[in-house]
Amino acid sequence: ITIAVFCFGVNKIYAQNEIKKFSYSFNSGVGLYGPLIDNAKLASRGLLFSFQLQANYKTKYFSRIAFSQFSLGYEDSFNLNGLNINIEDQLETTSLGIDLGYVFFQKNKFSSYAFVGAGVAEIYSPIIEYKNGNPDLKISKQETLSPLFNAGIGFEYKFHKLLIVSIESQYTTIPLKTDLINKQFNGIIPQLNFKTNF
Repeated sequence: ITIAVFCFGVNKIYAQNEIKKFSYSFNSGVGLYGPLIDNAKLASRGLLFSFQLQANYKTKYFSRIAFSQFSLGYEDSFNLNGLNINIEDQLETTSLGIDLGYVFFQKNKFSSYAFVGAGVAEIYSPIIEYKNGNPDLKISKQETLSPLFNAGIGFEYKFHKLLIVSIESQYTTIPLKTDLINKQFNGIIPQLNFKTNF
């Protein structure tokens, strides 16, 4: 009986340790997108929203599925058939990717981490079509799919398992060229995240 009780206790402790190897969390964040491109028609920064489902392995490794959206203001003006035309629109981007991260410092409720990721981005960029001598003016959106790559660092503080706050900064590159952006679409994103474990 003693051996049976001992074996049961060992198995239970082992099972609990196995369960604790993995934990999961939901993250939501808000940040600013600062493009590293020189384009007079685009705003110098735009608002970003993100949502992430994160899986943590033990206390050092994590992966997350990241969904984010940001937009940049777009302005253009020109003269067409004697009319001064001003256009205000938005360049919008939606991305879905996977990040892999590592916690390189952890003490009490504070930790810091680094991550790299890859995914796909869908960009909706304004397109203006007109011809001299033709009164028709067409404004539409050009849809472009492109790979996306990112890397960053973050600092996290755990108030409670249901409320964890982190600040992170990441570099993002979207290697595409469009009629509006004739170069790689790179940017810096400072972001504030709120995380809850489940």
